[in-house]
Amino acid sequence: MQPVEIYTSPLCGFCHAAKRLLNQKGVDFSEIDVLAQPDRKPEMIQRANGGAHGAADFCWRSSRRGL
Repeated sequence: MQPVEIYTSPLCGFCHAAKRLLNQKGVDFSEIDVLAQPDRKPEMIQRANGGAHGAADFCWRSSRRGL
């Protein structure tokens, strides 16, 4: 499996849901907190193809694929 990186914020409910899903499935991931590292936010947006809710999309797609 490819390394998993997740951009998060402690204020983001979708981020908490995505991390919970990854932990439940035993997936190792590295976390980039964009509140603590605001200079990483443009990178997050670019990697999410301009979307602001990458974690929500991840949770939806993963549940649809049975992850």
